[in-house]
Amino acid sequence: MLPTNDPSVKNQHHQSPWHLKFFDSFFAAASVIITLNYLMTSLPEEFLNEIHSSRVISLFYRHSFWMFGLLFGFGYSVYWHWKEGQEVFPSTQRKVYFRTILRYSLCFLIAKYGFLKLLGMQFYLGINWRDVPLEKLSGFFLTWYYFGYARSLVVIIAFFEITGSVLLLFRRTTLLGVFILLPLMVNITLIDYFYEIRGVLIYALFMTSGLIYLLLLHWEKLTQLFLYTIDHLPRNPNRALNNSLRLGIIILAFLTQAQWVTPLRKDRIDTLLQGKWKVEQQTVNGIPFGPHDWEKDTTVSVWSNLYLEDGWFTASGHPYYFDQNKAKFAQYTYNVEEKALELKFWGEKGIEEVSKFTVVTLSGDKMQVDGILKDDTVTLSLTRVSQVKSYRPYIHW
Repeated sequence: MLPTNDPSVKNQHHQSPWHLKFFDSFFAAASVIITLNYLMTSLPEEFLNEIHSSRVISLFYRHSFWMFGLLFGFGYSVYWHWKEGQEVFPSTQRKVYFRTILRYSLCFLIAKYGFLKLLGMQFYLGINWRDVPLEKLSGFFLTWYYFGYARSLVVIIAFFEITGSVLLLFRRTTLLGVFILLPLMVNITLIDYFYEIRGVLIYALFMTSGLIYLLLLHWEKLTQLFLYTIDHLPRNPNRALNNSLRLGIIILAFLTQAQWVTPLRKDRIDTLLQGKWKVEQQTVNGIPFGPHDWEKDTTVSVWSNLYLEDGWFTASGHPYYFDQNKAKFAQYTYNVEEKALELKFWGEKGIEEVSKFTVVTLSGDKMQVDGILKDDTVTLSLTRVSQVKSYRPYIHW
């Protein structure tokens, strides 16, 4: 017999709400199925390949816990509610069993991922994928690349996953375990969704929703703790002043950052020329550069790609990837009426050189510019290969 001193389980003589019975039944049934699904990953590969080779079987395998959980949750909760109305059903004991199943299942599922990280099997990116250009990586590989960079961070995450999972095994520490795990799981679920890691998203959703349910079982206590706990220190009696200070802090936090998108701190940002431009042809003093001249260049005089973004101009000598040692940096402004492009090149001592170009032609993603760079006459034929995705506003007056 399992003990029944769970603070979230009360021995009631009246009928408890049907929706609580539904969620208890649903999570218990879904927990059993999803745990069995994960245990099946230890079966021989031939069997697993047979499952994944069939689209129908694979979909049922991955989503069976939702389907079975909903069916069992609805059917059993209706039966439970009916029997409880006749006062012949051990409701308290059912709640204890079902919630224990959920807690143990969440412990297994989340701790499993913690041990996966400790053993170095999660966030490991193969050396072949490290040679893929960053813009070509999918959300999955970007996530693996990012988290795999810092092994210590992965170990810390694993520590909290395992510690929180162990706390779920004991009813007295369940709430503490939920407080540790829920922020982690919400973050993981959002990453899985927005970085399109679809394979495990449905499992992350289940684990997160299960933790939320365990949290909501203590709703009355939590609202009392967070909303109605009284601070016994003396209070400022001037309520208007208090509210003004609170509002002022938020406004001040906004203004200290908003200044960077206004003329106070930044010139109006060009949006017409923004993007990555491939240099199709570069001519200096009437002499065109060849396609391999960049290999012999040591002064970044041969440009292969230009990056114009957020008022910054970057000229890259390497045609295949960006190398900051083979690049020049400048601030730029573009006058649309005069078609004038001004570059202020930066060096170790600040702005060391100012160059002016004229946009001769601009048609869609094709552009030609002429100008003077140091003492040389330069002509560039450019093709824009990618636009800039910018969410930054500019407040102009």
